[in-house]
Amino acid sequence: METVPEIKKHIDDFNSRLSVIASRINQRFGLSITVEPVDVVPPTRYNAYYNQYIRDVHRLMLDSLNNLSDQLQRYNLIGPVNLYFWTDWDALDDKLSEIEERTKNY
Repeated sequence: METVPEIKKHIDDFNSRLSVIASRINQRFGLSITVEPVDVVPPTRYNAYYNQYIRDVHRLMLDSLNNLSDQLQRYNLIGPVNLYFWTDWDALDDKLSEIEERTKNY
């Protein structure tokens, strides 16, 4: 089980990386790629609220990643890079790294 500060670090890193990709594409092509940052209020106790917090973080991070991927695909900037279910932080990081790799030349 991860602690709330560790999860918050993952969220902050994820939001930062999404923002960098979107701003780079927007500056290069004059597009309006939007990114919804993941913002979930952490629980104060480790109980059922903690489990709900984890589910919300997973869902929002998947939605944000897939939303960015869909926008980039719509403009034919990358091919499909979607993650349809949560496996772990590494899978999410791998998909985000794949998007970064495909867009780094822009």
